[in-house]
Amino acid sequence: GWRVLTADLAAEAERRDLAVRVAKQSLRDGLMLASHGYPAITLPRLPTKWNLPPLEAALVLGMIRQESAFRGNAVSRASAQGLMQL
Repeated sequence: GWRVLTADLAAEAERRDLAVRVAKQSLRDGLMLASHGYPAITLPRLPTKWNLPPLEAALVLGMIRQESAFRGNAVSRASAQGLMQL
């Protein structure tokens, strides 16, 4: 239906925030759009000179979804900014 098409269009336009929003509303109405509700993005690699283990993608993506719903320009009431609200 129209929700799938809307979420597809948002994802194609790289507006994952809108795709997540449509997916959340759809779930409230009984339609699950898992791939749009939980988008996967390529995470940056940490510089090897930092000697840190690789990022756990599921944890990072879950945090992004919870904190900003993939809105890159999100700003919290506490002035935290960006996808992960750091």
